[in-house]
Amino acid sequence: MVGTKAYLCLDVPTRWNSTYMMLNVVEKYECVFEAYVHDDHNFFLDLSVGYGVPTCDDWENVRRVTKVLEPFHELTLKVSGSLHATSNTFFEVVTNMYCLLDGWKHCMDLNIMSMASKMNDKFKKYWGDSKVMNLLIYLVVIFDPQRKIDFLHLESICFFLLLQMTL
Repeated sequence: MVGTKAYLCLDVPTRWNSTYMMLNVVEKYECVFEAYVHDDHNFFLDLSVGYGVPTCDDWENVRRVTKVLEPFHELTLKVSGSLHATSNTFFEVVTNMYCLLDGWKHCMDLNIMSMASKMNDKFKKYWGDSKVMNLLIYLVVIFDPQRKIDFLHLESICFFLLLQMTL
């Protein structure tokens, strides 16, 4: 028995979030694939023509990729909400993405490290140079009452360090 009623979405090659959503749902149906392999010989024959029946390694890859993409999916949902203001969280989301990608540079899994490297290159293309970033992203952080104190504290530390370096 399957404990989900989730529908499989189609993959859109240019949108990573559709890949995440597809893999997230298909993982829930792993036991169904295994049951069909044992119970329906035609299913096995049909899949043998293409890439074949998903193996244990395939399912493990699905879990690893889903685990990597999940935080990005959550961050995307956080800034793309239309029922509430999201501009005050944008800077936090960008920095969280940077930290995630930076952390995966030293991952033991070479596939994840390679994927993260490609994602990091794309991230740097759009967000890598703070001098060309829209200054409103920083301004929103300054005016956000929840972040103002943290930001001002960080600015004072940076100012103190800069002052020490110039003396």
